[in-house]
Amino acid sequence: MTEMSLTEPESRAIQLVDHYLQVIEDDWGPGALPSAVYQHAAGLRVLLVHNELSRAWGKVWPAGARPGLTVVAPDLRSLVPEPMLPQVVYAQSAGLAVPGMHLWMPVALRRAPQAPSDELPVPVADDAERIPVGQSLGFGLKGGILSGLIDQSKVPLAPASCYRRYKLKQFMASPCIVSDGRWISRERLVSDFVNQFGGAHLTWSDIDSKYRDLTDSGRWMRIRGRSPAVFELLSIGQIVVRSESVRLFRERVRQLRLEPLL
Repeated sequence: MTEMSLTEPESRAIQLVDHYLQVIEDDWGPGALPSAVYQHAAGLRVLLVHNELSRAWGKVWPAGARPGLTVVAPDLRSLVPEPMLPQVVYAQSAGLAVPGMHLWMPVALRRAPQAPSDELPVPVADDAERIPVGQSLGFGLKGGILSGLIDQSKVPLAPASCYRRYKLKQFMASPCIVSDGRWISRERLVSDFVNQFGGAHLTWSDIDSKYRDLTDSGRWMRIRGRSPAVFELLSIGQIVVRSESVRLFRERVRQLRLEPLL
């Protein structure tokens, strides 16, 4: 492949993007700790909200040989169609999976749906056990993994399943949470999490709607003692760093043999 002509700042930025991806992959795997989610949330925002992953992607490939930057992820709209939104108190896309199958997305309804129960699975989560700070995040269910850890090359895509292939920009614009009948996009979740809970800012007072959107779910459901929003953020990061596109990007960075960071 044609060698790239990169400036020193471009080379540095590409390597920093690669570094962020490596750190998140290392620390947000099957044994991810809650502290690691908070620690690296700001790095995830740099990659996905500030669009630095997309910028680096555009720099490492010659224009005519640049593949698409995509991920495979659950589509919350497949579970919560638009007409159903007023009924939904809370829903999210991150859940439980076994290899090749997404089994569970948490949903809380304002009232019982009129549709037959086999048309609308409404799982219940009542695991109120608090986990120590040093214990890894997980559902604690035999045979299941966090849905962000699925093998994206093997899951069936829509309409056969709730998974679909997104361009990265579409993925970030897509909803991952429903809060009181309102969609919350993946981009907004990453941005708000960092602004409210550290990495950029901490909220001490003046609780607003963005803060409540991240915390209110904990009033009706806790997943192993944690707010579901923490699992959703973790899932977003896992999906991105485990995608085939990111694997190709990191391989391409190694091929370029860039000067090491100072």
